[in-house]
Amino acid sequence: MSHYKIVLECIRHQSFSLPELIIHIGQISLITASPLDRWYHASQVMLEKGKGQFVEHLRIIQLCEAYFNFVLHTIWGYRLIRHALQQSALDNAQFALPGQICNNAVLNKLLCLDLS
Repeated sequence: MSHYKIVLECIRHQSFSLPELIIHIGQISLITASPLDRWYHASQVMLEKGKGQFVEHLRIIQLCEAYFNFVLHTIWGYRLIRHALQQSALDNAQFALPGQICNNAVLNKLLCLDLS
């Protein structure tokens, strides 16, 4: 998060050298297909679900480096969804399609229950 704060501060002061440097580092890593060393490590954190202090009431989340998450979203997320849409591989009942919102799923369920 400190990188983001510094980048935003640079942008606010019209100094784009640091943001451009970070973008170039990510581009070189992607073009050469050699991930950065810090992308190999992730932290795992256990959070309470709010149901008690027992182990089965904890959930584990994995925190990856922010730039790595951005690269995964850009490359895998966007391309995967686009390819799945072209191949009609996503189920309409899933409501994970672009242009769909979670309210559509709720509305469809209510209409189905009302009609039945």
